[in-house]
Amino acid sequence: MRTQIALRSAVLGLVGIALVGNGVAVASEATQVATSTDATSANAFDQYGTSQTITFVVKNTADANTRPTGTVNVKRYPTGGSPTGTGTDVSLGPVSGHPNWSSASYTFVNDAVGSYSVLGQYAGNSTFGSSSDTFSVTVFRRNTSTSASAATPYQSANFSAVVTSVAGADNTNAPNPQSGTVTFSLAGPDARTGSKALSGSNSVTLDMTDLTLAGDYTLTTNFAQTSSYAASSGTTSFSIGTATKFTDFALKSNGQLSAKFVTDDGNATLLGGRNVTLKATSGGTTYSCTATTGSSGSNTGVASCTVAGSYVKSTSYSVAGTYVAVGLNYKGTTTSGSAIAS
Repeated sequence: MRTQIALRSAVLGLVGIALVGNGVAVASEATQVATSTDATSANAFDQYGTSQTITFVVKNTADANTRPTGTVNVKRYPTGGSPTGTGTDVSLGPVSGHPNWSSASYTFVNDAVGSYSVLGQYAGNSTFGSSSDTFSVTVFRRNTSTSASAATPYQSANFSAVVTSVAGADNTNAPNPQSGTVTFSLAGPDARTGSKALSGSNSVTLDMTDLTLAGDYTLTTNFAQTSSYAASSGTTSFSIGTATKFTDFALKSNGQLSAKFVTDDGNATLLGGRNVTLKATSGGTTYSCTATTGSSGSNTGVASCTVAGSYVKSTSYSVAGTYVAVGLNYKGTTTSGSAIAS
């Protein structure tokens, strides 16, 4: 009888069963195999609007041939906070080349700017013990680029901007902004500013009051930073009207100063009936006078007036002519030159 009980004890002991009293079998607590969990991802820092895969590898640290089974429960929460909720269960699968490893892949969506902790918890089972690891992710504002364009005719002041998401190296399909404000700033003779909000689209058009002055203009569009997108700006330039200049400066010792006012387009067309300002510098002081260019005969396009100051014959002096644009036909200009007093 003792021999039979001993034999039965030896057999049952192999399967975690112990004998009590006269050979009654009861289950004993089995020892769980230790595990470790490692969380990895290619991107600890990523841009808003993308996604990435975080892999949790659960390893059997005691047996080289048996892999852990079950699921990893994943919880995402702001860094510095505590994990809450039920989380997401992700099934474990085999890892090639590692018979005692299992892995679970979790898709982390970068849908809000901030710093996050991603906790993966392997609860274990009757065979394998529990383990966990945390991966940290920082989601930053997505970079943007902003274009600027002006519709023709330019004097219509119809301006547009397109704000485009600049994708990171990991993801080229990030969404474009659908909200935010674009400021339009027009520099030039008829300068002005305005703004308009994106509304369900990444493009916006602002129709300003028609321009009234010829000249060179630069349009700058500025997209303001939002909670998810970084600021950016764009520029474009355009011209309205024909360029102008002053030529043939002449200065007399009595201060009479003259010049021709012409188009600067290769034709040098004389422009009559234009109000201009002529200047000459004498003794470190610049003097000016105003004139209207002639409109007939040999005086067409010629402006002449007398400036104060003292001018010595055969001496060179710095001179200049200024025209401020009126209307859309001819651009304003300031042309500098020199003249020898006669």
